[in-house]
Amino acid sequence: MGTWLHAARGSQARTFGPGYWPYLIVTTGALAFALLGLWWGKRWGYLALPAALLLDDVVVAAMGELRWGVVVVQLGVVATVLLHYPRRAGR
Repeated sequence: MGTWLHAARGSQARTFGPGYWPYLIVTTGALAFALLGLWWGKRWGYLALPAALLLDDVVVAAMGELRWGVVVVQLGVVATVLLHYPRRAGR
């Protein structure tokens, strides 16, 4: 929500240029898809979340705006989520 609030003000869009809105829409959609999978308890949701965060990090790194503190927090979130990855019984 914070990203969308910043986007509404225009400063983020001006900083990143014309590719900002496609980036914002794609990464928001990917994260929403992943979170929906987690909410439903689907196995693909547990893999979609790291993929969505990686997509975001690759784009932000290409723009030169990646912050290592953000990466550390994301790794913690992914590790926490993957600790709850559903495993088959008996394996």
